[in-house]
Parts: sequence; structure tokens; C-alpha cells
Amino acid sequence: KKKADDFGFHLSKANELSDLIPSILFTILFQGILSITILFVEFSPRNFEPPKVLVYFYFKSLLKMEEYEPWRTKPDNENVVMEITEQKYNPRIINFLYLQQEEIAFDEQNGEQVEENDAREKDSENVLDEGRQAPEEFNTQLVKTLFDINLTVKKGKLIGVCGGVGSGKSSLINAVLAQMTLVEGSVSVNGSIAYAAQQAWLMNASVKENIIFGKAFKPRRYKEVITACSLNQDLHIFPHGDQTEVGERGINLSGGQKQRISLARAVYADKDIYLLDDPLSAVDSHVGQHIFDSCIKGALADKTIIFVTHQLQYLNHCDNVILLKDGRIAEMGQYETLIQDEKDFSVLINNYHQSNGDSQPNTTEEKKEMNDDSKMNGVEKGKDILMKAEERNTGTVSLSTYLNYCKAAGGFCVVAGVILLVFASTVLKVFTDFWLGRWINDGNGNETAGSSGKLNDNPDLNFYATIYGSSLVVLIILFVVKCFIFVSTVLRASSNLHNQVFRAVTKSPMEFFDTTPIGQILNRFSKDIDEIDTRLPFYMEVLILNLSLISMTFLVIAVIFYWFIIPLFIFVAMYLSLNIFFRRSVRELKRLDNISRSPVFSHISASVQGLSTLHAYGKTGEFSEIFEKLLDKNTLPYFMYYTSFRWLAVRLDVISIGIGTVTALLIVLLRDNVPAAMGGLAITYALQLTSVMQLTVRFIAEVESTFTNVERLVYYIINLKPEAPCSIPDKKPADDWPAKGSLSMVGLKMRYRENLPLVLKGITCNIKAEEKIGIVGRTGSGKSSIGVSLFRLVEPADGTISIDGVNILDIGQKMTMHHPRTTIMGGFFLPSILVILCIISNLPGVVHSHFLGGVIFRTFVPDSGPRLHEV
Repeated sequence: KKKADDFGFHLSKANELSDLIPSILFTILFQGILSITILFVEFSPRNFEPPKVLVYFYFKSLLKMEEYEPWRTKPDNENVVMEITEQKYNPRIINFLYLQQEEIAFDEQNGEQVEENDAREKDSENVLDEGRQAPEEFNTQLVKTLFDINLTVKKGKLIGVCGGVGSGKSSLINAVLAQMTLVEGSVSVNGSIAYAAQQAWLMNASVKENIIFGKAFKPRRYKEVITACSLNQDLHIFPHGDQTEVGERGINLSGGQKQRISLARAVYADKDIYLLDDPLSAVDSHVGQHIFDSCIKGALADKTIIFVTHQLQYLNHCDNVILLKDGRIAEMGQYETLIQDEKDFSVLINNYHQSNGDSQPNTTEEKKEMNDDSKMNGVEKGKDILMKAEERNTGTVSLSTYLNYCKAAGGFCVVAGVILLVFASTVLKVFTDFWLGRWINDGNGNETAGSSGKLNDNPDLNFYATIYGSSLVVLIILFVVKCFIFVSTVLRASSNLHNQVFRAVTKSPMEFFDTTPIGQILNRFSKDIDEIDTRLPFYMEVLILNLSLISMTFLVIAVIFYWFIIPLFIFVAMYLSLNIFFRRSVRELKRLDNISRSPVFSHISASVQGLSTLHAYGKTGEFSEIFEKLLDKNTLPYFMYYTSFRWLAVRLDVISIGIGTVTALLIVLLRDNVPAAMGGLAITYALQLTSVMQLTVRFIAEVESTFTNVERLVYYIINLKPEAPCSIPDKKPADDWPAKGSLSMVGLKMRYRENLPLVLKGITCNIKAEEKIGIVGRTGSGKSSIGVSLFRLVEPADGTISIDGVNILDIGQKMTMHHPRTTIMGGFFLPSILVILCIISNLPGVVHSHFLGGVIFRTFVPDSGPRLHEV
């Protein structure tokens, strides 16, 4: 609008000339068009952001994916609750962007391997054509999983499912849950389903809320479920009983506790069909025997159960047993019959008994301890708050936030230089307007003439043209330099802030991740970083330009009409008071918007992780309602934030009208003392000031409110407590450390957080080099905590840990974590098998066959081939 006003003024003034020649007209046209073009060129690249293209691609791919549909068909026989006829399955959930690129890269580098796998890939494609097809871009990634499955399950039967790793046990469960793509055959299910996943999924809520899972609370049934799932002793240990918060992904619990709470949720749901995917894998033998007797054979005695397990000692209590091998049913029937057949199942059982013996655990004392309900009565009930509420500042954004941003941008000298460049470009732009107005006003250079005359008769024509043309060239060059330096500066600031907060988070101790919802971290690395990357530079640039333009506008008007200085102070005071009042509210609305977004991210993350469980229990509708409520709570401050600017615009219009009225009045009153060109220039700047002042006040508020995103990042950078230093040069061990591998713990005590009881209470032991030590104990007894202390994921409260005589608490943490190796419960997976193996071997691109063979994995993944790139 400012550029258009300038252009209109010069054009209207030129029409007053007695002779309007083409050279004058095209000069004015060029100046106006150039100014408007520069304005659009400056901001047009923002509309071609690569993230927008990626978002479009993601949404297109997601919308084309097949939606979840539970099986609607019921078996013809009323006594049958589940019937599966001959079928082939493919995975339903797939990585539709990353894996396809990996496979293409592999094909280019390993042409010979493509030939070896042509037959298998073509077979996969042919199978896909026979049934429900996935979108075209996914076809290359589907792998056949189950084949020729024919299964009929009657009501009230306990079906045991066993088989080797990767044989298709969990896939069979997922097939019943409709989490797989059906290619052939049919699936019929009659009854409601409860599901206990192999990797237990828990909500970030209390133990009680995870068990009842939205159902009405029935004290008697709840107590029976707690006893059946062997949770009495755990509730006694928990600081707040069943009101103890489990944390995100059950971070506050051991693996066995999470598994039993997941099983208790299934039992409390009181469904018709129970799908139990290896529910006893994370518990010890005593607890496992108790759960099988009291829960599976007791509380669920009249239910239909699909029981997937690696504990083969329980299969003789099942009504029927299924042995899966390579995605097919190898054997199926009663336990005694399969043993007499002396086939694969018989060999499997015999090998198990030879390696484990026939002895059964003596659970009399354990059961007595588990059934002792009196221990729960001594627990002080109350609400345990594990997750920290997100911090929220109040008042103006602190000066330290602005200073930290300036330091991230390269220092105060760099920032000052950028601001001076912007002001210089504005001053030069005002000079070109002023010079063009003077040139037109002088006309032919004859001051006594009654009219301006012809401009080409002016003896100083070349002088005027040279100054004007040179100023335009310098303006363009200065504009390009300003854009380049400004963009480089703001990108440097956002990149440095991102790197600093990333280092602060990755160097934080485990306590931070245990007590901080994942949504708060995701919020900072997504929306906060996006605001700093995209919005903040735009707001700052416009604000600096407008401030410089307002300064020059007031200067021009004051020079031409010095009487304007008096009302100018009044208008400035009105703008400042309105700005102070407005900023106070819009700043807090922005903070509320930032904080209310974190629960949305947390809820989405938790829902995606437990999607199979939500589908099984039919809770997707409830979780969608929770999501909508969280979204409404976040949308309210967001809507009020932008609505408040409409409130501001109305009041700014009134003040702007006053500025234009006063300027026009002064032109009329002083018409004999002010040249027409200068008067036109003054009224033009006064008119454009109405829009510029509105934008300025608005962008002052926008910049400050957007700096609340910087404030949130700076809070993490400054306040996050780091782990122990990575290296301590003065206490660096020898290069060949550890040479032997002896381990000594003396008086080791450890607690996960301050004000919590000790989980390791004075552990003292000595382990010689090359010894193989097994650690046993009840779930929650501290087995994993020893590994946590050994790797210093949590610093011990007291005691020493020495490896080969070196106290690892005195050396750098990097040395401690680099040399010992571990396999954690639940696993940690990188994008592909190849990446994992390269990290283990420290040899990029080299895969040793003994890595795969040592963990009996070579059967499923050969030494080379596309499967190495699979997730």
C-alpha cells in the first residue's frame, strides 16, 4: 500500500504539468512498478516452502491408506467364536516413505542381489493382486506373513500357540484384530475381544485408571483382578498404591509390572475372547505360574483364550495346541496327541524338558505372600504426580531472551549491522521519493515562471536524472545485500538455538525424560522451532522496516509542517498506551497457546503407540473425543489470539484517521507557504502512515509473542540439568581399558529421582574377568536397575563401581557408555537392520555373518539383500 501511494502521488503531480512527455511518464511508472515489484519479490519465496510440499505428500499418502475395519462376519455355528479359512496376510502398517527409498538405493548398488530375489518379489506382487490392494506406492513394501491358515475356535477353549521367533504367532493375533491386510480367505469373529500385547501399552495415568480403562469401577471385581494378576505386592511397594502414576509408556514400572497391569486390564474388561500375546514373558517362574493358575485357568476359565507363549510348560494345560512355522500351521491338536506323533512339536517339548528339567516351582509361599491383602491397607492413598506440569512465564519477555537470540544470531555487532542496513535502505527509499518530488516541482528550472514548464528544458536535467538513477541502483543493490545478510542472520540464530536445545535435551539425565511428557519435548522441536524459523524472521523484518519508515515519515512531515510536531506527540502517546495494553493480553494468549499444544502431541503419540490395543477394546471413539477436547482447549487461545488483532485494528484506524485529518488541515491552512509537490509528499506519507502504524503496533505484539517460543527454548538451554561430563582429561583411563573386564561394586545405592526410596540398597559384589553371571529376582526387584547404574543412566546415590580397578564414577561418561555392551528390555531399533549392525561393528557398510548367526537371526535375514534395509 505504501508503494502504491507513492506511485499515485507522483503520477497525479505529473498530470499537473503543462506538457507531460513520455520520458517523464515512464520514469514515474518505472519507479512505482519497481517499488511494488520489490515488495512482492521480497516475500514471494515464502510461498514455496519445501515443508508445504512434503505435508501435501504425507497427507495424500495417508488419505489413500486403507482404514481400519473390524471383522463384521460371524461364524455360522453359534458354538464357534472364531473361524479363519485359508488366507494369506500382509502387514497393514508400513513405512511408506523411508523404506521405498532404501530399497531403490540398494538395488542400484547390488544388481546381482535383485536377480536372486526377482521370483520372491514377483510372487508378492501376484498375491497382492488377488485381494484387497494397498495404494500403488506401497506395493513394493508388502511382505507375505501368514499362509494357508485354517482355524476354528470353539467357545470356552484355551488355545496355546507356540513356535520359533518370527514364525507368525503375533501375526496370527494381529490377523484376528484386523491389523493385517487380508489377501485370501475369510475371518469370522463372534464376540467382543480383549487384548494383552507382547509389548504392554499403558496410558499416562494411575495404575487403577489403566486397569479399569474407562469402565465402571466395581470394587469386588477390581480386587479379584488384582489378586489374579499378582499385583497385590506391587501395589504395596508403590508409593501411592493403585493411585501411583505409571508415566508415559509405563516408564515408572518394570517390564513385569507393565505386563501384569496390561493383563489385569484385559481381565477387568470381561470380554468374550482373550488374545494374550506372550503375557508371561516378562515375569519370573513363580509369578508366571500364579498368573496361569489364578488368572488364565481361574478368572478366565469360561472364556475363549488364544494364548501365545514361549513357556512350553503351560501347553499341557491347554485344550488345543498350535505350532506355527514359517507363517504356516505346522501342527495342531491336543497336547497328548502331538507328543505321540513325534514330529516337530514333540521334538520341541523334549528339548525344552532336557534343558529346563521337569521340576515345577514351589509356589505355596509365593501364593501366600501374593494373596496377603492386608498389606494394601497400610498404603497411604493419594494421587501421585509423576509428570511435571509445563513451565509458564508471566509478564513481559525477559531481556535475557532477546540477548540469547542476539548471541545465537552471531553477536550484538551483527544484529546492529543488520538493523542499520534496514534503516539505510529506508532512508535511501525516502530520499528517492523526495528527490523525484523536487525534480517535478522545479519543472524547467525557471523559478519566476507561473507554471512548472517542460522538464527537458531544465538546464540541470542530467544532474537530476543522474542522482535519481544512481539512488535507484544503490537502493536495489542495498536491498539485495540486506536480504542476503538478514536471511543468513536469522537462519544462523534459529539453527544455533535448535542445536543448543538439542544438546541440552540429549545430555539431560533419565530423570528428565521420566518426568517430562513427550508432548512438551515434541512441541519445542516442532511448533516452537517452526515459529522461530518462519514467522519470527518475517515479523522482525517488517517491524524494523516499519519503524524506520515511521521515523522517516514523522521527520518528513515535521520538516514540512513543524506545527505537526505538537499533535505528533499526542498521537505517539496514544499508540504507545494502546500498544502496552494490547501486548499484555496477546502475550499471555500466545503462552497459553504454546502450553496447551503439548498435551495434544502427547495424546497423539500415546494413541499411535497403543493403536492395536485401542482397536481391540473399541476405545478409538473415546480417545478421539479426548483428542477433540484437547484440540478445543488449544484452539481457544489460538482463536482469541488472532481475534484480538481485530479489536486492535478498529482503534488504530481511529488514531490513523486523526493523523491524516491533521496533516490535510495543515496543508490547507499553509497552502501559500508550502510547495504543491512537498504538500503532496506530506499527505502521501500521512495516508500511508495509517496502514504502517497499524502494522507496526501489530508486529510489535507479534514479535514479542513469538519471542515466547524463543523463551521456551532458552528455558531448556539454561535450566536443564546435564549429565556427568562426557570426558575428564585428567582422569582418562588407559587406551586399552578395560583389558580384562573384572567388575566390582561396593555399597552401591541408587534411586531414580530425588525424594524417592532407594531401589538398590548397598549392593556389594566382585565379578572376575570372563565370568558369566546371571541375575535373578522377582519383577521390580532391581535387576534392570543394576544395568542402569552400570551405564550411569542414573548416577548412584552412594558407593563405587569399578571395572578393571577404575572407578567409572570418576571418569568421563562417554568412556563408561562406550565400552560395556547391553541388551535392554523392550529393545531399541534404528531405521534398518543394516544401520544397527554397522553401529555395532563400527565398520560402515560391513556386515559380519556371525552377528546374525550368534542370535539365531540369520534364518530370517541373510548376509545381504533388501531385508537388511527393512525396519
